[in-house]
Formats: sequence, structure tokens, C-alpha cells
Amino acid sequence: MNEKRNYSRVDAKIAFGTRQLDPGGISQSGSRIEGRRESCFPDPPTISDPALNEWLTLLNAKLDALLGQWPKRESIGKEMIITPVNLGAGGVAFNSDKKYSPGDILEIQMELPLPNDPVTVIVLSEVIWTGMSKVAVQFIEMTEYLREKIAEYVLYREREILMAENL
Repeated sequence: MNEKRNYSRVDAKIAFGTRQLDPGGISQSGSRIEGRRESCFPDPPTISDPALNEWLTLLNAKLDALLGQWPKRESIGKEMIITPVNLGAGGVAFNSDKKYSPGDILEIQMELPLPNDPVTVIVLSEVIWTGMSKVAVQFIEMTEYLREKIAEYVLYREREILMAENL
């Protein structure tokens, strides 16, 4: 087999979940990046002490940033669990107890822990290969922006691996 990959791939452990779609369910689903939580708390009141006011404003901004990193989770029928994967912008390989066949359509949910902008992506994919417990899928029907986000994570993870090897 003389295949050439279009995208780099990297091994990672990420929050991951799958759901098999019926052929008719593809049109009702779609690849997307999940939205972020909006703050449901009011801004802190202005305090007469400038130092305390500055501290509360800074604390509020930090809490908003942390909440922004906690993505909304839209259930796709399976809880996400930390899973070892081999990920690239064109597809992903993973272990599964469920038996899939080439041509099956899956909806895959992944949390990509990017340092400044962690995202949860839901990606339509087609099974292209199965082994004993291994499944390889190719991403289908996705925007370039979504593909770029996955590629950004792959590059970030490759850099992490290289830095760890050089320590």
C-alpha cells in the first residue's frame, strides 16, 4: 500500500466520543465547533477602595477566562472519555469495543486542549479501515476553519512532544 497523507498526524490522549449515524441522519448533523459558555454572573460591583476594586475585576476576568475554557457539551449519545488517538486534520484512528464497517458514518466529538483557545469539535467522519479493535476514519463535510483548528492542535501537540524529548 503506497498511501501519502495530506496532513501530519500525532498521538494524543483527548476527551473523545462517537455516535454512529443512520445514512439519513447525515443531513441533520454537521461538523462544527461547539460554543463557549457565557458568563451568567453580573460584573462585580464597583468598590470605593481602588486596590480592592482592581483585584475583584482581575479575579472576575480570570474566572470568565476559566469558564470560557470549559466548553458546552452537547451530548451526541455517548459520554466523552479520555482516549488515546492518532489524530490529523484529515482523520483520526482510535480503539473501539464497538464493531464498525468501512463506509459507516460516525459523528465524533473531541475536546482539543489548545492552550489559549480549547475547543470541542463535532466532526462527521466515514470509517475507512477497521482492525481487531482499531478504527480509522476520514473526516467529511467540514469547513476549512474546523480543519485548521484540528491542524493547530496537531502542531501544538507535536511541539509538546519535541519539547519533552529535549528535556
